[in-house]
Amino acid sequence: MLWQKINPVGYYLNVAQEKAEYERKEKCRKLLDFYHDEQLPYIYERLKKHFSDPDKFSLASLNIVRKIIDATATVYFLDARRTVSKDQDTFDNIKEGANLGLKMKQANRLSKLTGTVLVKVVYRNNRIELDLITGDIADVETGESPEDIQSVTVCYYPESGKWDEVFYSKWTAESVSRLDYNLNVVSYMENPYGTLPFCPVWDSLPLADFWNTKGDSLVSVQEGINEKITDLLYILRLQGFSVPVTKGSSAEIGILDPGHALNIPADADFTFEAPNSPIKSTLDTIDFLIRQTAVSYGLPASYLSSKPSERKSGIARLIENAELQEKRADDIALFKKYETEVFEKIKVVNNQHSDKKISPDATLDVQFAEPRSVNIQEQAQAWETLMEKNVLSPIDCIQKLNPELTRKEAEQIYQYNKKLNSPDQGVKQEN
Repeated sequence: MLWQKINPVGYYLNVAQEKAEYERKEKCRKLLDFYHDEQLPYIYERLKKHFSDPDKFSLASLNIVRKIIDATATVYFLDARRTVSKDQDTFDNIKEGANLGLKMKQANRLSKLTGTVLVKVVYRNNRIELDLITGDIADVETGESPEDIQSVTVCYYPESGKWDEVFYSKWTAESVSRLDYNLNVVSYMENPYGTLPFCPVWDSLPLADFWNTKGDSLVSVQEGINEKITDLLYILRLQGFSVPVTKGSSAEIGILDPGHALNIPADADFTFEAPNSPIKSTLDTIDFLIRQTAVSYGLPASYLSSKPSERKSGIARLIENAELQEKRADDIALFKKYETEVFEKIKVVNNQHSDKKISPDATLDVQFAEPRSVNIQEQAQAWETLMEKNVLSPIDCIQKLNPELTRKEAEQIYQYNKKLNSPDQGVKQEN
């Protein structure tokens, strides 16, 4: 009877699910710590597994996680151009107050890092703001597909650090509940928006699960590099200097510091021996790991090079790298969708609280900047040659410089510039 009441299948399924959720959140937290350069505690824990006295080591790290993520998240290397069909001024004020461009750029990077991030639209301090919710503090329930979000629960940790002051906020389309640290409902209210004010941002569209999780390769390489750098400092401390060696003497030498005289018996032999420290091989290993990691993420092997002659700007890398261009094109297709969803949530939340409303039927058009060669002179010469051969027109060139312009708008700019730059106009201006 007791066995039937417990229902072992359901019990073990719940245990497995809770374990999987815990591991997912811990992995997300570790990725965030590595990205934000909080890696030393992880190095210390690894040293404890291999050495009896890890306190002898000087901990050091070289953050390649952030460099790799920032280099591959290229959607917003320049902010997007956002145009709404109605109430542009109202939207511009909201956009600036919410730091929409910076928030979406950060969402692009966090999605590359962790796989999934939530953008929450909130009305706070009499304005629209955007919160980025990462997977380490959030749980999501879905319906028939990973994109069919039914509820979002966010955990909030108090500054005091007391566990019994932790609380949760659970959102559905119908209600908003506040839960205590034991997940008991302490307050309940109707959702004023009638929809979830959350927009999921994925690195790639989910297939079977809401949370896209990243592989362990980047973290593993980062930990390997940190170990090697820490080992290198230890090697330099113990074996970076020559070691005093005596032969034929039973006298205690003690500690030998630079500048101190040493008195040894006349028949004793005293020399300094240079240890065969694996310094170069350690440096070569670190360099190999860095280069191979860059290549595996579609970056040139020289991307993380310390040599100025091998480094290139982000725009130059993007222009020359077909793999990065293809990935960026895929990301732009996704972020057009995400920008539209965020805009729709902004309309709902803003119109619920603010007197300056956006028309419910207003639509958003987003234009993402395209990378161009930084050598303007070479570009101008190339266009001039193409215009001479009637391949391009001045209006084509204006549209290439400003992809968001229509053909008619480009023609108007051309006629205006032509008139402004005419000799007669120049004489009139001088007079």
